[in-house]
Amino acid sequence: RTTETKMVGLIRQGIVSTQFFLFGKKHCTQIGYLKHIQQYKDPVQSAAVVDTDADGIDLTGKTFLITGANQGMGKELATYAAAKNANVYILCRNEERAKNAQKDIQEMTRNSNVNVLLADVSEPSQIERVVKEFTAKEDKLDCLVCNAGILANDRRVNSNGQELTLMSHLVSGTYQLTKLLLPSLQQSS
Repeated sequence: RTTETKMVGLIRQGIVSTQFFLFGKKHCTQIGYLKHIQQYKDPVQSAAVVDTDADGIDLTGKTFLITGANQGMGKELATYAAAKNANVYILCRNEERAKNAQKDIQEMTRNSNVNVLLADVSEPSQIERVVKEFTAKEDKLDCLVCNAGILANDRRVNSNGQELTLMSHLVSGTYQLTKLLLPSLQQSS
């Protein structure tokens, strides 16, 4: 009976994983994006920086903190916010990649207010430290984007022996970071 229950669970998990994969393959790739963008209403930009007035958004005086902003979606969001004159903080784990992203964003947007914060979002002590650094520089935070994460093929742990995916995606990288920055977020209009 126990073996039968385990088999049913494995089959269900296989079905769910397959559905997730197929949905992602259809909708969450460049091809899916290009298909869906045809349904979007104006204004639509082809890249994060096209024309600073293309969509009528001005983020002057707004402060953004974006985790995992040295590549991918995080970097695109940071670039967009910087192009709209926001004060942007990119929170990254790797200093070299963070500095390269900072330089790229500043050059593309001509916005010098792109700042680097260094921390591993799977480490609770580093989250505490980086929030103290941020709040020492800024009175308010208008937008927090919890984008950083890891999805390893094997089990990996942080310095406290806690699983990296759980800590970076949920515990430290989202819950703890948001909780500690909540006073700064509440200072925003």
